[in-house]
Amino acid sequence: MTASPEAVAVTDNAAYCDDLLKEADPHRWLALRFAPAPRRRALRALYAVHAEIARAPHAVSEAPLGEIRLQWWREAIAEILGEGAPRRHPVVQEGAATHAIPPAARDLVDGAIDARARFLYAEPFVDLEDAIAWACAAEGYLATVRTPHADDALVRAEAVFALAGYDDEDAAKRGLDRPALAQAAEPIMRDAAQALAGLAPEEAGLHAHLALVGRRLRARPGPFADVADRWRLFTATLTGRF
Repeated sequence: MTASPEAVAVTDNAAYCDDLLKEADPHRWLALRFAPAPRRRALRALYAVHAEIARAPHAVSEAPLGEIRLQWWREAIAEILGEGAPRRHPVVQEGAATHAIPPAARDLVDGAIDARARFLYAEPFVDLEDAIAWACAAEGYLATVRTPHADDALVRAEAVFALAGYDDEDAAKRGLDRPALAQAAEPIMRDAAQALAGLAPEEAGLHAHLALVGRRLRARPGPFADVADRWRLFTATLTGRF
């Protein structure tokens, strides 16, 4: 029996999001395998939307073009939320189909898009706290979408996870002090671990990628990094120790 066009489109959209995420955000992509099965598709779509927004400022040569791209995503977010038919873009259609963004998160997502505009104008971070505050807006909303009642510690941990992903070259370009970040990460991740301990195991699994913050802070992973990452995610999800 031949699949219907609608079924093929759904499969294609989901596959597109998976491929995008695997390339653009491999640690969150890997951690999806440890999230509760009923949440994975919507979570993958959310991360794909996030990846598209994150790369928008870097896909242009001039700031005005970047502003246009970001505005395109502001309008696309409205469509994902049901304000008009979703445009013919696989990430937008998958986000709408899975209700990846809850209406209560609208302002947070808009704030994340606004935060991305900073990179259009090559504004370096003033200091580490400025970097963390920026990342809380640009990345931390993901923790709140996954767990609406998320403790602020999880938002800051999400910010540290994102900043830890910058390599030495990008960190220098943005004025991010990686050694200082590694030092500041310790108490932030301890607070996050306590917050995760207060969640049900399946809900804590939605945040499994936070177990890889230490690995991301080590700029040069070992030859078996992928295996080590999977084991770290498995043990964190199994034991609840992030």
